Amino acid sequence: MAHNTAKVNVYYYLFGENYSDATRLVPAPIININPEIYYANDSVIGYTYNVVLKGYANALRLNERPDNASSYGLGQVISHMDHIRKIFSANGGKLYVKDTNNLNNDILVAKGATIKNITF
Repeated sequence: MAHNTAKVNVYYYLFGENYSDATRLVPAPIININPEIYYANDSVIGYTYNVVLKGYANALRLNERPDNASSYGLGQVISHMDHIRKIFSANGGKLYVKDTNNLNNDILVAKGATIKNITF
């Protein structure tokens, strides 16, 4: 059985929920953060951070390796896509990037997310 070698775990979940394997994005996506600063009369009046996640859906989720090789088919990929769609089905959630070796160590926390696009 393969082991998870990722240095970070990425989770997205709604307020009132906690991180778990059900809310984990696997494999961990590449994360780009782009700030937008809003000015009025040469003063900063607000800002927004656009967070873009780029990843992929594959047949293996959480490095599960089924005994039956036929389980690696298209059905598993579609199931993974459906899982990702369910994770991002609601706005206002929290995106957490956590240290794999210490899940109490938050590397990035983004709250109040608005989901603009999901593409497979």
